[in-house]
Order: sequence, then structure tokens, then C-alpha cells
Amino acid sequence: MNKFRQLIKDFDYQWVIVFLCVLMFGTSMGFVSNGNTGFYLPAITEALDFSRSAFSITSTIRFATTTGINLFFGLLIRRFGTKKLICSGYFFLMLFCVTNALAETLPAFYVGSIFLGVGLSFTGTAMAGSVVSKWCKGNRGTIMGIITATNGIAGALATQILVPIIHQKGTVFGYRQSYWLVVLILLLALIITLFLFRETPPSPSHPTLANQKKKRRGQEWSGIKFEEIKKLPFFYLTLLCLFLSGIMLNGLTNVSTVHMLDVGLHEDYVAILVSISSLLVTGTKFLSGVAYDRFGLKTTLKTCNIAAAVSMFLLAFVSNNNWGKLIAVAYYLIHTLATPLTSIMISILATDLFGDISYDEVSGLFVSVSTAGFALGAPVMNLVYDFWGTYQPALLVCGLLMIIVTIMFQYIISAAHKKRLEIEV
Repeated sequence: MNKFRQLIKDFDYQWVIVFLCVLMFGTSMGFVSNGNTGFYLPAITEALDFSRSAFSITSTIRFATTTGINLFFGLLIRRFGTKKLICSGYFFLMLFCVTNALAETLPAFYVGSIFLGVGLSFTGTAMAGSVVSKWCKGNRGTIMGIITATNGIAGALATQILVPIIHQKGTVFGYRQSYWLVVLILLLALIITLFLFRETPPSPSHPTLANQKKKRRGQEWSGIKFEEIKKLPFFYLTLLCLFLSGIMLNGLTNVSTVHMLDVGLHEDYVAILVSISSLLVTGTKFLSGVAYDRFGLKTTLKTCNIAAAVSMFLLAFVSNNNWGKLIAVAYYLIHTLATPLTSIMISILATDLFGDISYDEVSGLFVSVSTAGFALGAPVMNLVYDFWGTYQPALLVCGLLMIIVTIMFQYIISAAHKKRLEIEV
């Protein structure tokens, strides 16, 4: 009995919190994030006779909502706390699913997209990073890597569970049953969170492993007050880089498959590459977190940015011949190294550059400007296609621009770390 009590006493509750973040990220991003697109889009548009272009406005509404909410993320965290916001996020995600399950008209789906945007704002990358910054004092990159990698695993699981329901024989409204199942999954996750989640960690009674280590990579630091951050030029340069990265990376993701089909590659060949890439993305998100803890922000971010630039150039030269097919393989392999830029690296940038004290405000703004870039990515790429009849010019320009962004990020990191040394001395 005494050994059991000692075991309970020594148990680090942060791992329960990490599990709840994994549950949150897996359900929201894996099971719900594709609720207006992905495998739902063809089913809903066919069942209700909507045009895909009109229905795709739901994605724009979702991005706009997420952008607006994240502008006030820090204020909302201070006002309501993480637990209330996470629980409300689950509620809005359930409201989204219920709305879409009952919707008969496009305006109803548009309203559902607002609920989706709000729900994902409180259960996505910014929230996971906020919880980790409070509870985890060391190896934050690895822990965030584990959490964000859940997206790929949960997404694959959701595909296996939901797609057969959506496309079941005998009805065109199978997607509605799928939404109701997701509501039950979200409700279960909400109940678990209500019972187990704690707002703040207890004060440590003994030095933690993080405090005993001298290395700073992946460790906490007090940071800079937000009033002072707003006076730093490299803060605004970071916002610009994240906005441009959002445009280019989301645009790249949206047109890569279409571009390969446009140049003549067989859809089965492209489908195989997409499937392999989806599996690899899960690993790269986790490994990018580990790399940050081991090598630091400068090396990890440089690797991701260079991978993004190279993948853009590669996609531009994909063609329907043997060399072109090899380039397509190389594109998907290298592009997976760039995917952390739109997820885990946003959280890492916020905590590494500006610290814990203003993390919620900074990460909210970072996610907001990045999401604004997401909303513009596909329209900008398709505008170029309408003018030139191909995506190649846009891909080449994006590759050059990403090289510039890479250089700018290296300057930002150097300036931020110099500022950090001044504070910590």
C-alpha cells in the first residue's frame, strides 16, 4: 500500500495532460477538420445538388472565422482559461456536426462553417501549444511533435471508419450518419476532458529534469512582455514570413495533385504517392519536434524551409515521362519535410522567439496570420492558372520567394536569440 501511495505521489500529471492534448488534436483535426471538404464534399454536393464551387465557400468561412478568433486568443485565455475554452471548442465542433447533419441549404452549411472555425480555434495548434507551455518544462518540441502527429494517425483512422458510412450503398445521405457518429466521439472526448483536465500544474516540490539540464533547446524561458514585443521590428517580420508561408504552402498543397494530373500523370499513380505522403507526414511532424529539442530552432526551421523551396521547384518540373515520374516521387518525399511549417513550427516559433509570458498572445497572432495566408493560397494559385493555363509560373515564383523567407527567418532567429541573451544575463 505504501509503495502504491508513493507511486501516485511521484506520478507526473503532465502526461495525463499530454494524453488529453493528443485526444483533443486527434478528434478535432483528424475526425472533424475535413468535415466540409475531403471525403464529405462529393457526398454532400451530390446528395443536395450543390455546385462544388458554391460549397467550397465553407472553407473560406472557416478560415476567416479561425483568423478572427485567434487574433484574440491571448485575451480569451486570460479571461476564461484553457479548460473552459477547450470544452467550448468541443461544443462548437459538435454544433458544427449537428448543423451539417441537418442542413438542407447552402446558408445552413455556411453557418456550420462558422461553428467549425470557432471549434478548431480552441482545439487546434495554438491551444495545444498553450497547454504544453504551461505544463511541460522540457522537451517541448518532442511533446508537440507527438501531439501534432496525432492528426495523421487519427485522420487515417477516421478515413477507415467514416468513409464506408459516408459512401454506403442504398442512400446518398450516409454523410449524415457519419456526422452523428463524430458527435458521439466528440462528446466522449469532452466528458474525459471535463473529468481529467487541470488548469495549471502544481508547484514542483523538487527540481525537475528540465531544471537540472543546462541546455536551452526545448526548455522553458520567461520571455518578453507583449507590450515590449510589439516594439520589436523582427516580430512584424515574423508575421510577414508566416503569412507568405501560409499562402505558398497551402497553395502548394491544394494544387499539387491537380497539377500532376494536368501534366498527364495517371490518377492511380498520383493516388499511391498521396497515400505514402500522408503516412510520412505523421513521422515528419514528430521528428521535427525531436530535431528542435536536439539541434535548436535555426537548424530545424532552415531544413523545413529549404525542403519547401525545393519541393516547389520539383513540382514545377513534374511531367509525364520517366524522369517526370521520379521528380513526382521526390516532390512528395521532400514536401513531407516542409509540412511542420504549418503546424508544430508555429507553436515552436512563438515559444522559442518570445517565451512563455506572452505565448498565448503571440501564438494566437501567428496562427491567425498563417490561417489568413491559407485562405489566400488556393485562390492566388488558381488565378495564375486562369491567366497562364498552368501552375508552373506560380510554383517557380513561390520557390524563389520561399528562399527569401528562409533567409529572413534566419535573421529573425538571430535577432530574437540576441534579445533573449540580453534578458537572461
